[in-house]
Formats: sequence, structure tokens, C-alpha cells
Amino acid sequence: MMANQLYIRVIPEVLKLDGATTMAAHEFLTTLRDPTLMLSHFEPFTVTIGKGINYETLPDSCRNGTPVFRRPTGGEILPHDQQDVTFAFSCIDEDSKIDIMRATLLAKSWVMDGIDSLGIKTLSNLGTSIFVPSRGGQYRKIAGTAVQAQAKPGTPYLIHGSIFYNPDFGILRKLYGMPKKELQKHFTFLHKLIDKSPQQVCDAVKQSFMDKCAYYEKSFTEEEWAKIRTLAENYRKIEHLKGTGEERKGELCAFTWGKYPERLKHAPDNLKGRTIYDFPSAKVL
Repeated sequence: MMANQLYIRVIPEVLKLDGATTMAAHEFLTTLRDPTLMLSHFEPFTVTIGKGINYETLPDSCRNGTPVFRRPTGGEILPHDQQDVTFAFSCIDEDSKIDIMRATLLAKSWVMDGIDSLGIKTLSNLGTSIFVPSRGGQYRKIAGTAVQAQAKPGTPYLIHGSIFYNPDFGILRKLYGMPKKELQKHFTFLHKLIDKSPQQVCDAVKQSFMDKCAYYEKSFTEEEWAKIRTLAENYRKIEHLKGTGEERKGELCAFTWGKYPERLKHAPDNLKGRTIYDFPSAKVL
């Protein structure tokens, strides 16, 4: 292994999990010895909300039938189609001396590299979104990420997100309260841009991480699955989901991005030339 090269574990399977188990598995990654990459699909269709979101502001469909779970990270309301590619990476422990902002942008750039390898040109902002160019100098969001700083000193950071594969704009319209045509100005999806399967997208993202790091592949063990199932019980509790979100903002070391100039100095080299610096023009939902 080369000096300073990150050594990671890769979960070889693309998992299909319900929302509670997905969130529990993501949280569990931060308890592991090595930074770990996991790829999955939500099953069935699920909505997740950032820990600062007020449950009572959700559309009626999210409180009457649609599975909804609160993420351990920030962010807004996010729908997860069963073909969307969900990624999670427990990244950079305290001893590495790499700060959380740089670590997050670096991991996001590896996701971008995976998408680019399929024939799509992606661009980054200095936050959590991934874009593709659109007409008239605009940008459309194709993936998003969220980050949780160390829940406990010495433990890894959690970086996770979703790549939109073929979303249902009817559902998006209900979630965001916007007309379909307006939403299509902000979002796009992989299936519209390239003829690649969800499995090929997962393979490309996984290969991108493996190209950057020393790695070994290892599935979750039965003992690890038992711990994940125990964590999932908490995510299924209505008490974990309900509330204004205000009571959770300081929980588990919530991370704040800071102002634009502060983000710029943390951007890794492989985002140079691929970043939208005119941040307001890249602002989306």
C-alpha cells in the first residue's frame, strides 16, 4: 500500500434494504475499523428527511402510507426510487488529519468520477450536490450527498447520498409542491442521459473508489447484520421520526458547511475545473 493511501473495505453486494435497515447500516459503517463503502437500493419506495426537518411539514402522503425515515445527517426531504443508487462511505478517521469538509468533497468527487466513466460530464458545487450542465448555462441536479461529522471522537465520518436513476416526477411534484415542468428545470436522472442499468451505475461508482484506494472486499457478517438490525429498531420508532427537528440539530455533531470562501480552500485537486463557483446559479431544491 502506498504511503498516505486510504485503505478501505468494500461491501461487494449491491444491497436491497428497507429504509430503517438502510439508515441503520449507514450508521453502523461509522463503528467499523476501516472506512467502508456500501451501495444499495431502497425497497420499497422510501422518503428520508434530514434531522432538522419538521415532521409536521411533510405532505400527507408521507404521513399516510409512504415509508419515511429520518437520516442521521442533515439535508431536506429526499425521495428514493427503487432504482436510485444509494451510496454510503464511512470516511477518514481522526488520525488522518484530513478535515471533514475536504473528506466530503473528496468522496463526492469519487462518486462523480464513477458517473463520468459512464459517459456523463458531472460538475460539483462547493456543497453536497452533483450536477450536469443544462441549456442556457444552467445546471440540473443528478445526485446529492449529506454528511455527519464524528458522532464520537475517533470514529469515522458518514458521507451518504443518492444518484437519481429514473424518478417519478408525479411523486416529486407532491413532495415539493411544484409543477412537473418546474421540477424538470432543477432535476435530471441517469436513465434519461445514458442507456445503463442500475447495476452498471453501481459497478462504476464502486470501481471509482477502488481505483483511488487500497481496498479489500468483505460482506457484512452475521454478527454485523445482527447489530444493524438492532440499530434499525430505533429508526422504526415514530418518536425518532416525529418532532420539529430543532431538538436534533446538535445531536451527533451536526456539521455546518460555512461560508463560500471557506469551502473553496478545502476543495481537493481533482475538483479543480469541475466546480461551479458561481454558487447562486447552481442553487436547486
